[in-house]
Amino acid sequence: KMPKKFILASNLMAKSLEKLIPDNKVEILRSPGMKFLKPTNEIRLRNAWLFAGRLTPEKGILNLIANWPSEEKLDIAGTGPLLEEIRNLIKQKSNIKLIGIYPPGDNSVYQKYVGLIFSSTWYEGSPLVVADSLATGTPVICTDESGARELLEISNGGFVIKGSFSEEKLRAAMTTIRDNFDFYSQNARASSQAEFSIENWTLRLEEIFISVLKQKNE
Repeated sequence: KMPKKFILASNLMAKSLEKLIPDNKVEILRSPGMKFLKPTNEIRLRNAWLFAGRLTPEKGILNLIANWPSEEKLDIAGTGPLLEEIRNLIKQKSNIKLIGIYPPGDNSVYQKYVGLIFSSTWYEGSPLVVADSLATGTPVICTDESGARELLEISNGGFVIKGSFSEEKLRAAMTTIRDNFDFYSQNARASSQAEFSIENWTLRLEEIFISVLKQKNE
């Protein structure tokens, strides 16, 4: 039977499925971040950038490494099929290092970094890693080709690069984040306590369930 509602994580996802799912059956429910953490606000305590995610082609990690500015530090958290290839690529790059994986449910790692680099080229609907980063007041950089763009447009908690990554674009985005760190960090925290909070997500989900039950009863 045709479901009464389809719960999707982003407008981008809905757009990709518009030929299959009637618009009146779509509900957007973006992923919440982990529990809000009081962040380390002082930017002097944050001296590098973070990539966190599975090391697979669609995450855009190889392109990120190829275009990474030599004067900036990048820590790569994660594992996956590209691990050894990445290890070889960064042998001569002292500014890029692999840091393994961090404990599930622990988003305190973000507080060590100026910002998160979300390089995925896959149309992920509402990336959890982005919501988790915002919850620590850690700004995010992504491209307008990714699902993370919507989270940043709503929160104003980071910088959206037009088109694919390049060294010049990354450098400009990172300079903007550093120069306006308090602005982006405060916006990130505010959004994680409101729009992207677990409480807000739960209430929204309940509203969707209730509307479906009402339709059923009618």
